[in-house]
Amino acid sequence: MNTIKVADLRIRVKSSNTDFFEKLFSNYICNDGLPLDMSMETVVFEKLSQPNGEIIQALDTYFVIKTAENKNCFYKKDSPNGEILFAVFYTTDYRDVRIEIKRDINFLSTNACDFEYIFTGFMFSNRLAFLGGTVLHSSAIAYENKGIVFTAPSGTGKSTHTELWHKKFSDMVVTLNDDKPAIRFIDGEPYLYGTPWSGKTHINSNICVPLSAIVCLERDTECSIERMDAVSSVLFLTKQLPNPYHDSDIGKKTVGIINELFNAVPIFKLKCNISENAVDTVFNAVLGDNL
Repeated sequence: MNTIKVADLRIRVKSSNTDFFEKLFSNYICNDGLPLDMSMETVVFEKLSQPNGEIIQALDTYFVIKTAENKNCFYKKDSPNGEILFAVFYTTDYRDVRIEIKRDINFLSTNACDFEYIFTGFMFSNRLAFLGGTVLHSSAIAYENKGIVFTAPSGTGKSTHTELWHKKFSDMVVTLNDDKPAIRFIDGEPYLYGTPWSGKTHINSNICVPLSAIVCLERDTECSIERMDAVSSVLFLTKQLPNPYHDSDIGKKTVGIINELFNAVPIFKLKCNISENAVDTVFNAVLGDNL
């Protein structure tokens, strides 16, 4: 069992795959003895028991129930045999989480270890949202202690764009996270954090920098950049922020976070190709006179 600190949250983690997760969390270990902000435990079973409780929501083979222990449980049944594939028990503030996974799960081409990785990331994201922060689907860098987030739907070229920054500026650029960096407000100011949940690349750094700008990417043959208005920012970012359908309160908090971000940092729409010109376009807009 490890205690890690991610985005200034101290999290006690008990993993089912010790070797994998000790390596994953190695740069985030924290033993300062201060109070915990969250605990997560994952257990893998040969067969999962049917969770019991009052059904809150049901969608196809997904269910959310309120248990007798006054926790919620989100679980999925296999189709057509009805076996439980996974069940996630959590307090409504996501402070205490228990993840149960069927050992031979084969759903969406993922195994039990993959599911643990995915769900620990989801539950951390929900806990952070409950506390007023967020995890943004993006590739995030720090240039001379200034955080810049590049966000877009998968396959648009976020990682490719940050690679161009590394190529141009070398050691002056650090990638905080290549898939799911965290953002928190400290004394009213937004800060960008690396997290260990960084998608398939596992590129992340356990550092924190002030957030300077959010850049929404869109592919084009030419490069151009402009500030986005509030409506455009909400429409774009809502699709890149976690918003679990089974928790409307987290959804409301997510919209509030977008509003805070819009008022705190410039949000840009970058139309770009894969070239150094794309880096120069962002650099001049974000780190030049406009900042």
